Amino acid sequence: MADNDESVKSGLSFGFSKKINSKKLQKSAVSEDIASEDHSKDFVTSLEGKEVKSTKPKQDRSSKKYVIPLIKENKWRTSGNEMDDKAAKEIIEDSSKSNENWVDRGGDGVDPNLQVPLLMKNRVPAGFETDEKLNVVLRPDAPDTVDYEEIPIDHFGKAMLRGMGWEEGKGIGKNEKAIAPYEAVMRTKGLGLGADKKQPTGENGNNSESNEKSQDQNIDMKKGSHCVFLKGSNKDMYGTIEGIDEDNARVMVKIAITGKTDTLSQFSIKLVSKKEFDKYSKYINKGKADRFKEDEKKAK
Repeated sequence: MADNDESVKSGLSFGFSKKINSKKLQKSAVSEDIASEDHSKDFVTSLEGKEVKSTKPKQDRSSKKYVIPLIKENKWRTSGNEMDDKAAKEIIEDSSKSNENWVDRGGDGVDPNLQVPLLMKNRVPAGFETDEKLNVVLRPDAPDTVDYEEIPIDHFGKAMLRGMGWEEGKGIGKNEKAIAPYEAVMRTKGLGLGADKKQPTGENGNNSESNEKSQDQNIDMKKGSHCVFLKGSNKDMYGTIEGIDEDNARVMVKIAITGKTDTLSQFSIKLVSKKEFDKYSKYINKGKADRFKEDEKKAK
């Protein structure tokens, strides 16, 4: 008996072992870029301003054309239970009924250009995401930070459009007609609705000879342009624009005769040519003389 007990005791042994599963971490986009970089020596060739020229210039990521492919058909992840099978069966029945109704409409054939909209093709199967029950098991896993780091944030929009078939400089649609995008122009501060930046006409509503010359020469309102006052105490005097406040639609004009600078609205002056400015800028009563001549013509 003693020998048997000793053999049983020697045959039994107990032990504990802990298995540690090593978790493999995903590489970030930064580490991938560093790993792919060439670590060989780089020699500086020249210095141009704040830019350093070397034998191996760095690649510009902004010039790369990124593409985010469009998901044309979702592959829903089902668990294989009875509810999922029932929902899939209902979807197939609904699609078959829709096809039968489409065929019954008649016609010689189906237009090959007709396509099922992506929103209808990729809609969630019935019974999963409703107002009463929100079941998101069909949805994909949340993307990792690595996925977002692969594409710069300022390239997301164009990358998605390229995935939908858009090409820069090429039109879209059946005729591929290229249409220039409409660029919104900010209205000048203080400019009322219906008003524009066009130069006002003369006192009687008719363009004067000087205004016609300015239009012919395409004179722009900028620093250094010449003008004549239409309103205020300096009316009919000439001056030179020294500054423009586009936010408030005002200009700073240096008067030719007095040398003083006056600030007034852009719509209180009229641009003139350099030829007219050189001829009449030193006149004190040019406006009165012009009106006197007009009165004489009317009297005749």
